Amino acid sequence: PDNVTSGLDTVAVRVPSHPVAQALLRAADLPVAAPSANRFGYTSPTTAQHVLKDLDGRIAMILDGGATHIGVESTVLDMTSTPPRILRPGGVTQEALTRILGAVQVAAPPAREDASAPPAPGMLPRHYAPHAHLILFIGTQPEAQNAIRQYLKMTTFNGGKIGLLLPQETEKELRDLFTEQVILSSLGSTQNLPEISQNLYAAMRELDAQGAEIILAQSFPAHGIGNAINNRLRKAAAQIVHLKNEPKPHL
Repeated sequence: PDNVTSGLDTVAVRVPSHPVAQALLRAADLPVAAPSANRFGYTSPTTAQHVLKDLDGRIAMILDGGATHIGVESTVLDMTSTPPRILRPGGVTQEALTRILGAVQVAAPPAREDASAPPAPGMLPRHYAPHAHLILFIGTQPEAQNAIRQYLKMTTFNGGKIGLLLPQETEKELRDLFTEQVILSSLGSTQNLPEISQNLYAAMRELDAQGAEIILAQSFPAHGIGNAINNRLRKAAAQIVHLKNEPKPHL
């Protein structure tokens, strides 16, 4: 039916690994079709509290299975093409899929002027966005660190707050610029990209809740789940600053 396929001629199917989701499916004893547990376009929930904040009064109940383990949304893989195409990068990485399937491509994102329905969730040019104006600096770690330092030095706050959505390595180098108007939400270390993936949306929500008007973020190593993290940051960004050495996704 159209309310499952969104009017398209394909449907995505998955079997969740979470024991609470598996128990729900066993109790239902039929396939379950459902949207994401958040309002369209905004930062995804990773806890039951996030869902309640977004949908209180709009849903009958919440089945709380605890905080999400991966943080970013699932990988959407198009098996109707040869080779298969990743429509949305997620927790199952391109490297892992390649080990099983052989060649796996990453689909190009739709152009901003493309008004047609995207073939999979999360493929719109702007999605998963916080309320604050997120500026994403794309480049190497030193380049991003230097660009954010220069931005903070040149900024006239005028009573507003700037949020920093950064890894520990960049935080340490910028501590001399922290003030009461600079809000920090730590993501973890670049040596542990799964931890950053798990913390990403919760950190965005925390900065929104603390009143950040602008959020400064940087790109991450473009391998493994780092590709999914970069994908979500690009879609959440209101402004993207391309530095000299932009990381390229690779196997």
